Amino acid sequence: STTVQKLASSAEKPLVLSVDDDEVNQEVVKGALQDMCTIFCAMDGMSALKFLEERSKAQERLPDVVLLDIQMPGMTGYEVSEEIRKTFEAAHACLPIIMVSARAPMEDTMIKGYESGTSDFLPKPFNTRVLRHKVSVALEIGKESGSMVGASLLLKEAAERIQEAELRAAQAEKTLSERQQQMQQQQQQQQQQQQQ
Repeated sequence: STTVQKLASSAEKPLVLSVDDDEVNQEVVKGALQDMCTIFCAMDGMSALKFLEERSKAQERLPDVVLLDIQMPGMTGYEVSEEIRKTFEAAHACLPIIMVSARAPMEDTMIKGYESGTSDFLPKPFNTRVLRHKVSVALEIGKESGSMVGASLLLKEAAERIQEAELRAAQAEKTLSERQQQMQQQQQQQQQQQQQ
């Protein structure tokens, strides 16, 4: 059994994975986002990675956003972020990771977070309105990215269909030409037989 808890549900809502070992912080995230997102909570980095691995193996949708604390037992948020980027999704637009931390100095913490693969940063204690806006922006970027990827895939599929149609047309033309040659040869043979 996994230590990841599903806190709110709706098939149509975006998925947010909140990774934080502090239950109070998890409750704050839940209160701030549950009306707009389905929230999964992991109390440590290993549980978060296990959750992502299980969803990936089951070919289930990965979260749309990851909220990630830095200081947790076992793995740090930096290590979790690096592993997510290496194993599950390298693209920031496809899986934004928002690092959440009270660690000082803030600038160093932010830079180390960005270097480990995070997409954004939110200092603790965080304002829930700012959290909602950051998650909304990350979701919007993901949608726009998904639309572009979808359009690109449609164009690629259309190009492949055109190429297949051109190949079929070339094959049909070759077959027609071969049949015409066969008919001409048969006519010539018939004419030769009639002349004899």
